Amino acid sequence: MDKEKAFIGLMAEANRYLNLSVREQPFKGVFAGFKPREYLVIDIPKTSEMSDLLNGADTVIGSFCTSGIVVQFESSIIDLIKGSAWLMIISYPRKLEEIHNLRKSYRAECTFPCKLVTASDLKEFAGLMANVSAGGCKCTLPSTQPGEARILSMEKKVLLEFKLPGSRGKKGLLGEILHLERCGLEIALGIRFCTDNDIETMEELGEYIALIMRSIPL
Repeated sequence: MDKEKAFIGLMAEANRYLNLSVREQPFKGVFAGFKPREYLVIDIPKTSEMSDLLNGADTVIGSFCTSGIVVQFESSIIDLIKGSAWLMIISYPRKLEEIHNLRKSYRAECTFPCKLVTASDLKEFAGLMANVSAGGCKCTLPSTQPGEARILSMEKKVLLEFKLPGSRGKKGLLGEILHLERCGLEIALGIRFCTDNDIETMEELGEYIALIMRSIPL
């Protein structure tokens, strides 16, 4: 990921919130302007608590999320302008550090059809994808026949076939069943994706998860 390009794109967004921290006290600000390579202008809460927090402070830590990647930076506080809005002027970050890849751990809630095919005998089951991450998913089989839970509990690998919302064509990923739960006629499967899956399919899955995440405020 080009963190610098993502950072400039972030600042170009209107009313884009930014997570900030001074003296380990978190708060949110909004980008109000910037001069590349020189400084950032951030609209901050207009409160006496904020004034006390920034009094004598010389550094601020900020973080933002882009395409499922959390990036952090540290800047010097240059000035605080108190007018109709309170604006904090900080130095342009010298370094952008990737601190977390949410697509690897974040589970996106979803509900779309999928087909599960057992690797041993190619038996097919119609189900629903309940949540998904870059590492695996939860798949539910709403209506199963007696004995099918036992068959699946003995199965090691399965093929998941599904169509991602907004994409063309069906996708297929190999996975390993880690656990199985049955409640009435419904079976819930925890599946971990194999490491040798198609790279393009995994990238499309990552972009889908990132798209879901963009609607969640930091």
